[in-house]
Amino acid sequence: MHWDEDLEFIYVLNGTIDVRTLDNAIRLQAGEAIFINKNVVHMVSRLGDCYYNSFIFPACFLEFYPGCPSKNLC
Repeated sequence: MHWDEDLEFIYVLNGTIDVRTLDNAIRLQAGEAIFINKNVVHMVSRLGDCYYNSFIFPACFLEFYPGCPSKNLC
């Protein structure tokens, strides 16, 4: 298990993965995605042949316009 100091978005391209946090577990299949908040302890496990993309980005990427409330996250 690990955590990231940034946000993470995981998209499953093919196959199935399990995503576990300290509190929850979810199984995702091709075409499904999950958003993991920063500093959330988690683990991603592949089930058989599987491909997924994981995008890690700072919270300030969610700031869409000047004065946006998400600016306070960075």
